[in-house]
Amino acid sequence: MKLLTRISAAIGSLASGAAATLPGRWIASIWSHTLGKIAIVLGVLGAFSGTGLLLGGAAYKYEIFPVYRVVEEIDAIINSDAAAANTTAGRVARIETTFLRLAGQVVETPGLEYRPGGGLSVWGDHLLLVHYGGAIGAATKDGTFALTDIEPPDNGLDDLRAAAETPKYEGYTHRYIFHRFNDIEFVESDAVRGLLLSYTYFDGEQDCYGSRVSFLPVSRDAQSVYDVSATENDWETLFDTKPCLELNKGRFSIEGNMAGGRMVFSPPKTLYYGAGDYALDGIYNPDAGVRDLNTSLGKVIKIDMIDKTSSVYASGLRNMQGVALDKQGRLWTTEHGYRGGDELNLIKQDQDYGWPLESLGTHYTGQRLPGTLSFGRHEQFQAPAFAWLPSVAVSTLALIDGFDPSWDGDLLAGSLSSAEYGQSLFRIRVRDERVVFTERIKVGGRVRDIQQFGDDIIALWMDSRELVFLRKTDRPDQLAAAQSVLHERYDDDFAHRIGAVLESCGECHSFEAHVHNAGPSLHGIVGGDIAGASFQGYSTALRSLSGTWSEDRLIAYLKDPASFAPGTTMPASGLTEDTDIEAIIWALEENVRRSAGDMTYD
Repeated sequence: MKLLTRISAAIGSLASGAAATLPGRWIASIWSHTLGKIAIVLGVLGAFSGTGLLLGGAAYKYEIFPVYRVVEEIDAIINSDAAAANTTAGRVARIETTFLRLAGQVVETPGLEYRPGGGLSVWGDHLLLVHYGGAIGAATKDGTFALTDIEPPDNGLDDLRAAAETPKYEGYTHRYIFHRFNDIEFVESDAVRGLLLSYTYFDGEQDCYGSRVSFLPVSRDAQSVYDVSATENDWETLFDTKPCLELNKGRFSIEGNMAGGRMVFSPPKTLYYGAGDYALDGIYNPDAGVRDLNTSLGKVIKIDMIDKTSSVYASGLRNMQGVALDKQGRLWTTEHGYRGGDELNLIKQDQDYGWPLESLGTHYTGQRLPGTLSFGRHEQFQAPAFAWLPSVAVSTLALIDGFDPSWDGDLLAGSLSSAEYGQSLFRIRVRDERVVFTERIKVGGRVRDIQQFGDDIIALWMDSRELVFLRKTDRPDQLAAAQSVLHERYDDDFAHRIGAVLESCGECHSFEAHVHNAGPSLHGIVGGDIAGASFQGYSTALRSLSGTWSEDRLIAYLKDPASFAPGTTMPASGLTEDTDIEAIIWALEENVRRSAGDMTYD
């Protein structure tokens, strides 16, 4: 009821007197999103008449009333509730990686509504954040966040809405949620100082759209972002993609989620910009010239910030959502592909990376993408340095430097997609232009952007409208602690021998609560339910048993696992003496008692 009340309020404020036109549009919009929204709409529709439904359908088709505002407001309400109810703080409280343990802090971002998009940068002691709608905020390392007095440039969204209501665009479908700001950069060198914003813009006079990079010069006297105040008219246009594109009559009038838009600055005056192809590649929409070097579509653009000249640096790319320079000054991009085809590319000048003639992906139906060459091989053009199969919906890319010796020099990519494949970080080690490994680090949410913030924080901007600070934290050696307590109760020879047994157990099991390896954690196993931990890999044999792990049952299991639970995947331990097993059980129990104050994570 609370949600319906809020929706009713949105309707009243945005569409007073036009109730009869709403239901049809609601149905059309929500049907294309989630079944959960359908349930909400059905409840609301009870207040409207059958005539209202018919008028609503007509309103949707002919754009009689700008009901998209109501639809977007409902989307924001539903998704903001979902974001508020999520458990990001719990998921990032402790994150395990191969070399480091990270502790996450969620920084609240008041004043920003739920919307995917935006980006991060750093200016001195502040982490800068541009929201999808252009609002610019800043956070400090203590977790304080506030909006600034910097008004973004006009992106033409109001002009697009007005154009959508004219007869010229009857039958077009608009996704205003993706008409967004994509990135922010603070740049400083002897030659230039200021803020950059990249975004999709609509030109109301020419009825066309594209991507734009705008620059706000900042005085050398300004010490922080809060020393700057600006209006939309203070920004200078640095670069526009070309050509200015006509609205599409295909799926959506502007495929703004395919705009790319990430930037990286190379002092003293060079900006590299990843321009997406707006899905104008001949697959869902007509080809607008993505392979034509006279267009900006699907290109890395090199921009001189002093004389405002630009050139195509590399081509044959699709939707670059990450652009970064490594410690050697090499340029890398992440490419958001179709079903498969998510790529890490080492960008070299004048190279052609093949899109849409080459890809390591397929159509979402699993069929071959039309017109592609060397299906599944990517052999005709410059191949990616690495590709993710299955897709992770790769997003942003950042260089890690000065954070920890085990990570320094690595690239860190974000991902969207499902929890099964995406919603993670991917730490990428490159050596001699070769990817040595990628380490998946699950964070349980859609990562839109990544920014190292000083030498102690890796900041994540999540699609759940949350800013996450990741810091290194100590990883206690629970195996060593369990081995150590043995010497307090037993003679050294016996303690060393049993300690060696525990070390062999540690090859498959951890000794920390909720930290599972090939087998479940041994922390708290004594007295715990059989197959009762959060470990997902229990055998059917153990899952079929009931009761708890008493000392007697543990002794029987460790002596002969196959007899105790036929079909178990636990190998024979080689333990035959009750005294040995009793010592192991005591060490496990004592370790739990002494670590009761340690941080746990579930």
